[in-house]
Amino acid sequence: MDIVARKLNFVQEFLRISDEDLVDKLERLLKTERKKKVNKEIKPMTIKDFNQMIEKSEDDI
Repeated sequence: MDIVARKLNFVQEFLRISDEDLVDKLERLLKTERKKKVNKEIKPMTIKDFNQMIEKSEDDI
């Protein structure tokens, strides 16, 4: 089963949920996992990296 089919199945199951507490839990889980993913992808730049980027930009000009 590919990701599109899995997502469609999930949405169908989600739409059948009538328990508001369960919807709240799923919303919190989604927000938490998205934050984790964003935090993994965003890494602070070091001063050294920043200065190298500036120098490269100046050289490109």
